[in-house]
Amino acid sequence: MAGHPLIEPGQRERPARAAASRRRNSAEIDDTPPLARPTSAVRGVGPALAEQLAERGLRTVGDLLLLVPRGYEDRRQVWPIARLEVGMRAAACGQVVAAGAIGGGGHRRYEVAIDDGSAVLRLVYFNFNPRYMRLDYKRGEELWVFGQVSVFRGQRQMAHPEISRCGGADREQGIVPIYSEIAKVPRRTLRRIVLRAVDTCADLLEETIPTGLLDQLKLPELRTAIRHLHRPTDDDDLTLMAEGRSGYHQRLAFDEFFHLQVALAQRRSSLRANPALPVPRTVEPLTLARAILPFELTAAQRRVVDEIMADLAGPQPMARLLQGDVGSGKTAVAAVAALAAVRAGLQVAFLAPTEILAGQHLRTLQQLMTHAGVEVALLTSSTRARERRQLLLRLASGELPLVVGTHALLQTDVTYARLGLVVVDEQHRFGVLQRAALAERGPLLDHGLRAVPHQLVMTATPIPRSLTLTLYGDLALSVLDELPPGRAPIATAVLKQSEGDRFFQTIADELASDGQAFVVYPLVEESEKLDLANATSGAEAMRARFPKAGVTLLTGRMKGVEKEAAMAAFAEGRSRILVATTVVEVGIDVPRASAMVVVNAERFGLSQLHQLRGRVGRGARRSRCLLVHGGAGGADAWRRLKVMEETNDGFRIAEEDLAIRGPGDLLGTRQAGVPTFAFADLMRHGRLLEQARQAAQGVVERDPTLILPEHAALRRALAEQYQTRLALLRGG
Repeated sequence: MAGHPLIEPGQRERPARAAASRRRNSAEIDDTPPLARPTSAVRGVGPALAEQLAERGLRTVGDLLLLVPRGYEDRRQVWPIARLEVGMRAAACGQVVAAGAIGGGGHRRYEVAIDDGSAVLRLVYFNFNPRYMRLDYKRGEELWVFGQVSVFRGQRQMAHPEISRCGGADREQGIVPIYSEIAKVPRRTLRRIVLRAVDTCADLLEETIPTGLLDQLKLPELRTAIRHLHRPTDDDDLTLMAEGRSGYHQRLAFDEFFHLQVALAQRRSSLRANPALPVPRTVEPLTLARAILPFELTAAQRRVVDEIMADLAGPQPMARLLQGDVGSGKTAVAAVAALAAVRAGLQVAFLAPTEILAGQHLRTLQQLMTHAGVEVALLTSSTRARERRQLLLRLASGELPLVVGTHALLQTDVTYARLGLVVVDEQHRFGVLQRAALAERGPLLDHGLRAVPHQLVMTATPIPRSLTLTLYGDLALSVLDELPPGRAPIATAVLKQSEGDRFFQTIADELASDGQAFVVYPLVEESEKLDLANATSGAEAMRARFPKAGVTLLTGRMKGVEKEAAMAAFAEGRSRILVATTVVEVGIDVPRASAMVVVNAERFGLSQLHQLRGRVGRGARRSRCLLVHGGAGGADAWRRLKVMEETNDGFRIAEEDLAIRGPGDLLGTRQAGVPTFAFADLMRHGRLLEQARQAAQGVVERDPTLILPEHAALRRALAEQYQTRLALLRGG
């Protein structure tokens, strides 16, 4: 293909094949940007190799440029053979003094001996073709070799080293990049095609970071970073390069953070461009709180209520994340905001992920709102048809001010007269489309636009700041970092499964002192594939051990009515032991419950264990938590559980969980809203993330739609990366 930028000058093709190739590919390749062309456009990449690369996600020339080496080998020095030490990966040069096959059967090998005058080095091959080996190695020939040095029977050797004739053009010397292995693709082949792509196309990379910002942050240009990562120079710090801590690595990490933060800042700016129904601040927040709450707000709650009320008073929709540890009083804060909205003539929808949690919120809000004369109703999939029809009519007419519900609130036939505030609890349980649905239910305004409801998104899962900025960078953040008075830390202990007596004794002690206990299992029923305890068998064992305790079973497989009955029995004290799966992870509030026992605790994430532990310690009784280790997971699992033993601080636990399990699994599921990074690391690059956020805010404040010429490349990059995902990234 004459003039093709990825084929080097002087490359020879068979004329007929070249002509056919030009005719066949001109239409589909000529107009394609070079970096978007398939890897087969690189010389040496045929259909089979292109397919093998694609299996590892390497489909385009741009993908090859961004295949950052996992390490480097320094081949600049040729070592005297006598100075080679065991374990070294090094280069040597010597003359062939002997070559031939040795041994027989499974021990047959081919050995080549080279001598540089200081000592002899044996090159050993265990898989070989004798015919080719005899042709490749001739006595007296000078060889350059590179490999790992070992010793066998007192003699230095290298097994299957890289070979070059001394002075040969095929020698890979200098600082050589090492890439992650790809099945069926030799290292040398992968290195060759990646470096061809770099040499030909690195200069075609578009710079998406404004020049002034690069200078301010002292980061290299993108094309400079790519060239140095693949072809380090003598001036580069190989230690930093090998550890992924060089300025070039930081540049790629910053790109990922910056692009995401710009997209989130645009999302935030776009949302604030929509109209909302304001909630005038006619009454002081503390007055509202005292009208419904039987206690005084903590200092943290007062601060957060002020932040929320300031947002609600504006003409743009609030989009705020309320983050608070277990028991910090998020529901009380949400209730104050809901009362303010209702007093302003607006409707409030309170969205919960499960019927159990929705029922819990209904009871709590009814108790609180009764004092203010505000009616609260429940809408779930279990709501009877006649009652549902009445609820829908009252919502559509505006007669019903506050509704609590599950996904049933998202049905298309559920309409509102003046929906002004949406509260989403345990938001990570909802998909992005579900969270967006309620944002479209605001009332029509006089000029034909639709008001977007204010959104208050709550989570009791502590999230590290780095992950919060990544997941929820388009939301303002409020943090409840103070527990109400009287909440004592929960005493936690880790047990081995063999300590069964202590397990039962703890429960017996709680029952003797008029307490109640949760016992949580990872499975509902026995599994043939997993050797784990299960709730069904556990409930039977508890009934046998404590026949008068009224043991009840609660699992996600039970019908809604059965779940309600089990919870009611436990909440009212008729049942003293509730055996359950993680359906009790959030929203269960039983003040008399003072013991939490988690069986096979090593199967749960740290944040999930923290949530489970938060089901106790909600009353005046001193509470305890037992984590029963089933023996799986080794030392790492034991270490994780010991973190729970050491601290009740949810944010410290979340940081540990992020470091151990990664951002997606931290929230219990790898959902579409969790970005994946190739270069950025939330633990290692926290400072870069903060810098990227500040820089992105500055860019979007100056140029919200990235219409300025200096932002053209950034606009194109974001369109490729985030156009589809950002439309759904955050409800609202």
